[in-house]
Amino acid sequence: MNKSKINRTLWLLIGMLALLLLPGQSSAATGPDQAVSNPATVAPSGSLGGAFFSAAVQYNLPVDLLLAIGYDESHLTQANYADGQDVGDGGYGVMHLIERSDNNTLDQAAALIGQSPAALKSDATLNIKGAAALMRSLIDNQGISVAADAPIEQWQAAVAAYSEAIHPGVETLYLQEIYKLLHTGFRYTTSNGEVLAVAARSINFAALPQVATAAPASEDYPPAHWVPANSANYSVANRPNDLSIDRIVIHDTESSYASAISWFQNPNSQVSAHYVIRSSDGDMTQMVYNHDIAWHAGNWTYNQHAIGIEHEGHVNDPSYYTEAMYQSSAALVRNLTDRYGIPRDRLHIISHKEIPNQAPPPHTDPGPYWNFTYYMSLVRGDSSADTVVDNLDTAFHPVPTTVDQAHNWFTATGSTYGSDAYSTYSVADQSQSTNYAVWRPSIATAGSYDIYAYIPYVSNGNTDTSNAVYTVGFSGGNNQQVAINQDAFTDGLAGWGEQDSQQGQWAAIGRFYLDAGTTNYVKLTDVTGETGKNVWFDAMRFIPVNGGQPTATATPSNTPAAQATDTPTDTPVSATATPVPPTATSVPPTATFAPPTFTPGVCGMNFPDLPANYWAYGYINQLYCQAIMSGYNDGLFHPHATMNRAQFSKIVTLSMGWPLINPSHQTFTDVPPSHWAYQYIETVASHGAITGYSDGSFHPGYNVTRAEIAITVVRAHNWPRITPASGQTFSDVPPSYWAYVPIETAVSAGIISGYGDGTFHPDAYSSRDQLARIIYKSMNVGVTPTP
Repeated sequence: MNKSKINRTLWLLIGMLALLLLPGQSSAATGPDQAVSNPATVAPSGSLGGAFFSAAVQYNLPVDLLLAIGYDESHLTQANYADGQDVGDGGYGVMHLIERSDNNTLDQAAALIGQSPAALKSDATLNIKGAAALMRSLIDNQGISVAADAPIEQWQAAVAAYSEAIHPGVETLYLQEIYKLLHTGFRYTTSNGEVLAVAARSINFAALPQVATAAPASEDYPPAHWVPANSANYSVANRPNDLSIDRIVIHDTESSYASAISWFQNPNSQVSAHYVIRSSDGDMTQMVYNHDIAWHAGNWTYNQHAIGIEHEGHVNDPSYYTEAMYQSSAALVRNLTDRYGIPRDRLHIISHKEIPNQAPPPHTDPGPYWNFTYYMSLVRGDSSADTVVDNLDTAFHPVPTTVDQAHNWFTATGSTYGSDAYSTYSVADQSQSTNYAVWRPSIATAGSYDIYAYIPYVSNGNTDTSNAVYTVGFSGGNNQQVAINQDAFTDGLAGWGEQDSQQGQWAAIGRFYLDAGTTNYVKLTDVTGETGKNVWFDAMRFIPVNGGQPTATATPSNTPAAQATDTPTDTPVSATATPVPPTATSVPPTATFAPPTFTPGVCGMNFPDLPANYWAYGYINQLYCQAIMSGYNDGLFHPHATMNRAQFSKIVTLSMGWPLINPSHQTFTDVPPSHWAYQYIETVASHGAITGYSDGSFHPGYNVTRAEIAITVVRAHNWPRITPASGQTFSDVPPSYWAYVPIETAVSAGIISGYGDGTFHPDAYSSRDQLARIIYKSMNVGVTPTP
């Protein structure tokens, strides 16, 4: 027996002795963050564990290292592979061996062990053996010499070589993933009950490259790292100025976190996503700017209007979808929906599977184990709901009050929210109306609230309405109507395939400022412009924004209020005849519903979401006529959307009438001459109206705050600064606040105001309608500026 065989035999005997000392094993899989203290590496008599051990001994590699790589790449599952699925980098098997024209580690590994590539795709033992042979070949070719029992940190060059990363930052990220697993240890139970475990160990992370040094923070979303995708894998755009952003698409990677990032940096991939999120801890990397078009949906129209988020995972493996991942992803989506005015519901936050007309092969991710019901509750913020008004509560008022078929009400038992749901049949116009209902919530604290209507999943053989018109009413009038396609929330559910299949959904009505008490209401009638379709009446949810405190999307207390147009009486309506309910196979509508048209303002302004009685209509119309503000490509104005610093710079420049400058050398590190707002930002900065940050950046994508608006407008007009002799105007803007004097000056000029509770909320974001009022007033203020 030669020396090499003796060494391998000794390793085998030592390993088997350790296996015999393995304490009792758990039958449940645990995540990689749960440290394990048992000294053994692999459970005894298991075929997969034996394959790892044998491969490590044969190729003189640490078995823990191979196991950590296998867990990171596939959660130790041979069936987890990317071909024909989402990221699709061509990786196969437990060790994610790749078969591509530009990188074929599968063929290399197969040749090294004398097997066919097909065998390594289907056989886990051969896949592991081939990967071990490949790693040994890679380090031998690089002249790396390290003993199997050497400190595990000395194997980082071998791990880096196996990563096949193009970008050094991704190589570093891969190292961090593997060594974190080795540090925490993990125990995993395979689908056939075999337990694989790696004991926790101390890792000298100071000897490893740090992720923070390799990937700076994202500008769009600072909690994320910034690692750009290859420019061949996405399209440059100027969203939402040239294309609206109205969808968020949830994907899974079908590969590891680092592998997905590496693939998006490969110019041959022709795919990308805006964000990638890690399973174990929710770590996040942005790869395409929000304003650019990532190639992720398999449908160009959806690419143009959506933001794609990849989650590390596999459609057939529930262990990837961790609490850390759900929380991290939901926080990102809350930011995106606020920034772009995207409704927080399942018509706008969708899975890859739901995208129609995908380029082949069609995708099924994130698969049946992604818990959309729980995920959407995090996105909406259900835990902070101020109140829920169900249709069995006293705050729910049906009209007629007698709920039975004689009064054209129908009850569907077993609504998935928890109580029965009511429905009536739709009518074409107000003259035919007999039924409606009103929800009157008890609001604890005045402020901005997201309102949701529950649309139950009930299959009663009748089509649901596509135009349920909800009226949100306020004590001061200025009521607003929102149309919801109830049919869209029910038709697609059975085929969605995730855990919320055939469950009801919360439809986003919108964000509104509500007074405390019971003066606010939501009303739904049977008038839809259609005949004989279901109109569903179920629970209504009211969720405070920022804990219920007023935000910049709220209408300030001194905003002009229009006369109420739809104040419910909550009293029964006497029908002249008892309506006859249509049969389950109702006839098509006899009338075609036409959406309301609004009288065009001066210059022909006509936005469907901006009726003439809207409180800011006049301000917006004046700015529209002067080409200072305009709408979006979807034909809407989006009055409640926020405004970022680049957009704000453009509006200020246009309102001041300043000639644009185009300097050859950029002022800010993150605003190059190719940026769409370069000349506007340089112009407004040259007048000293707006400045950048201490690190030389401008952050054009950051939302502008109320304090920033005040100080920019005051500087632009060079108004004399005013310090009130009577003390501060607002309780939350003391004299020590950095923008105290500009805010007091702007208030004195009459261009900006606070809220009814005496606050200003200087750090809250401003909405487009509020900004229109401020800019218009600043252009027509009676304050004489200094020379």
